[in-house]
Amino acid sequence: MTTRDDDRTATGAARLLAILSVLPALLATAWLVVAVPLAATGEFRPFLVVPLFVLCALVVIPLGLAVIRRHPVIGPTPWWPVLAVLAIAVGFAVFTAVTHSQQVVLRRDAGSYVQIGYLIAHHFGVDESLPTLAFGPAPGATTFASAAFYQSGNAIVPQFMTGWPSMLAGADWVGGWTGMLVLPAVVGGCGILAIGGLAARLLGARWAPLAAFLTAFAWPMLRVAQVTLSEPIGILLLAAGICLVVDLLGTGQPALIRRHAVATGLVLSVGELVRLDFGVDFALVLPVIGWCWVTRRPGVLPFIAGAVLGGALAFADGAFVTRPYVDANRSSVILMLALLVCSSVLTAGVAILLRRFGPDPTRLRWWRPMPGLAAALVVLIGAALAIRPFVSTDHSNTDPGVIAFTENVQRNLGLPIDGTRGYAERSLQWVSWYLGWPLLGAALIAVAMLAWRLGRAREVRWLPVLAVYFGAAVLVLVRPAITPDHPWADRRLVTEVIPAMILFGTWTLAALLRLLRSRWRSAETRRSAVANRVLVGAGGLVLAVLVLGPMAIATIPLATARTEEGELAATAEVCGALRPNDSVVLVDGQWMPSIREQCGLPVALLTNPSVSAITQVERSIRAAGRIPVIAGSQLTDPATLHLAATTAVVLNTRTDQTELLRRPYTTDPLLLTFWLVRA
Repeated sequence: MTTRDDDRTATGAARLLAILSVLPALLATAWLVVAVPLAATGEFRPFLVVPLFVLCALVVIPLGLAVIRRHPVIGPTPWWPVLAVLAIAVGFAVFTAVTHSQQVVLRRDAGSYVQIGYLIAHHFGVDESLPTLAFGPAPGATTFASAAFYQSGNAIVPQFMTGWPSMLAGADWVGGWTGMLVLPAVVGGCGILAIGGLAARLLGARWAPLAAFLTAFAWPMLRVAQVTLSEPIGILLLAAGICLVVDLLGTGQPALIRRHAVATGLVLSVGELVRLDFGVDFALVLPVIGWCWVTRRPGVLPFIAGAVLGGALAFADGAFVTRPYVDANRSSVILMLALLVCSSVLTAGVAILLRRFGPDPTRLRWWRPMPGLAAALVVLIGAALAIRPFVSTDHSNTDPGVIAFTENVQRNLGLPIDGTRGYAERSLQWVSWYLGWPLLGAALIAVAMLAWRLGRAREVRWLPVLAVYFGAAVLVLVRPAITPDHPWADRRLVTEVIPAMILFGTWTLAALLRLLRSRWRSAETRRSAVANRVLVGAGGLVLAVLVLGPMAIATIPLATARTEEGELAATAEVCGALRPNDSVVLVDGQWMPSIREQCGLPVALLTNPSVSAITQVERSIRAAGRIPVIAGSQLTDPATLHLAATTAVVLNTRTDQTELLRRPYTTDPLLLTFWLVRA
């Protein structure tokens, strides 16, 4: 093969990796733009969604690939890194699909998302009318609300933003329950591919397999892809969105940049349709866009246009579709909006000043100490997070339900009882459980060095990663804002923190190996070539052990542990125990969404179960010409209500271990039952 052929092959391999790293996110964006409005209006039907999705994809994909197809955003590279990244991403997807959980009974968010997805797929929208007629004229103190479902006016409104449940609903069309349960694995594999593509852009394609593998090997990343949580799509949209921003900085062709910028703004803004707090990440992108405007790069206005479209959809979803969920998280939403406003105002103000008085502050005398101060600030932040557990105690829990839950976990673990404890001061330790302190130290070195280089107008392509990934990682570690049990709380680490630490840590590993090679090669006259290779290999092996050792200790015991198996069959048994003319009254809400959606029967929850309340609701249901069924789960003992119940379902399975001060290392037993009394 000639040199020209070699160059074409290397360029083709690099372009393929660049395209594959963003293509799934562009497809997901096209789906969200179409599916969310249709779900909101009750028109989520295959004959509408699929054609419109294809048409939208035919617009979004060419926009997003405008730069990549014609400009080398990744340097020439052989095929092996591309094939390695693909193998890692596919292997991750296959492994997490094979070991997927079966969380369909609504206990926590994984069950919530899959139940909402089922609702959208089978009711063609997010709203469902209240079955009030089935409970007669005077049912007493009953509600149709439950975990993950609000009662709003005359409708049942699901929790969470509509984007991820709409994707689960599409998976239901394709593969039923199996399709929904394995969709996170597929999307998670695409997220690994996006992170590999980002590493290739920033570090060179030869380092992309290492970054992809480390990300895939971190157990929290595996876990969120094994359950139906929204984090996998958040990982994909953010990583691919940052890839697009990096590409935006790397070319000087205005026509291509403008088309590319529209897709970039759209991808990063529709993230709000899948995660309520995605606006924090978008706020941290704005200074990068301001820098583009200051340096007179084209594409700023097209980026804003794309962002306005995605933001308008997200605003409509939050304001009119999932408003109860937004109201329930008002404090976090206010903080996010405040950050968006502050970022917008500061970015605009600084950008206008720089455009007016000179776009290059690095040439001014007052700027000279800034690179050193930036590096020192990074080290100070890292040190503050490390010593935080020794100087402060977090008491951020204020929700009564979270306080009661935390107290119960503390009681079971033999810890001091204080339900206000959020344990946020230990957030950096959470990361160390899964990545190890050596990799965290390497990441801190990288951030400090890159901040210093950026201050000297070098390594500009790292600007979006530093602004978004590092900035968001710090905010998450300072305020995780999640129920503090593990592995539940570890899901807060997977979208920004773990990818950030791995990207920065890989930068340091690459720099160290380059330093080792250069030092040993310079001394090759005193050593043989074989000895030189042995020393370089030994150095690489030491680094690998330091990095992979802690990760293996955390990941291997839990990687194959399947949880909540048998819940689909148990739900079918629940439905089999009920009859078409039953009106089901639950004394606890665990089976409520399953009975309403999978069984298709009217179901209500007694807000204050008692013998008199049960008698009243039974009388009202009979007046409506239906059969009252009083039912519950292992959460309530029917004997306390003087009920002679029949146990219809007993499922012994396994669930995630619950820990507060250490990483999980096994799974816990879980008992699910369903009992009923047919009056």
